[in-house]
Amino acid sequence: MNPFSKVTFVFILVLLHFEVLGQLNFHAYKKFNYTWEHPSPEKISVDPIFKNEDVVILDDQHLVSIGGSLGSTTNIIFQRKARLKYLTAKGV
Repeated sequence: MNPFSKVTFVFILVLLHFEVLGQLNFHAYKKFNYTWEHPSPEKISVDPIFKNEDVVILDDQHLVSIGGSLGSTTNIIFQRKARLKYLTAKGV
């Protein structure tokens, strides 16, 4: 064997070793049997004036985040978080 093939062989063995260790660690957490406190979300009641609507907006937030440091570009992030309740299939 020439030296290059020995190095390649050792490199492949090291990669296989880390792959096996990664697979063993990845599946370790799946053995835990977790039960949720509330298996299904609570029903949200809607005001009767919206009973004929397809979609109702339950909550609407507009957020602005400004970040950065001195001497660098300032980041401005605009976010909108809306919580909707679909009352009919047409609303989807």
